[in-house]
Amino acid sequence: MRIAAYARYSSEKQKQESIEDQFVAIRAWAEKLGHEVVAYYSDPARSGKSITRRPGLMKLLEEAGAKLRPFDEVVVYH
Repeated sequence: MRIAAYARYSSEKQKQESIEDQFVAIRAWAEKLGHEVVAYYSDPARSGKSITRRPGLMKLLEEAGAKLRPFDEVVVYH
């Protein structure tokens, strides 16, 4: 299965590395199940209150709705 990974953190007090940490965890989970992460989307220092103010999420949703989308499922680190 082709997986898209989405990660974000909400404030400037958190570190950019937290997105990569989330991607590492998602990749490990996917590999364990025999899936491949084929796309990565992120929104650093973005609040979860608004969907439209998260360009990474908007791009993911756009590509999810495409006729020939590049992935089968989306995984988000809890």
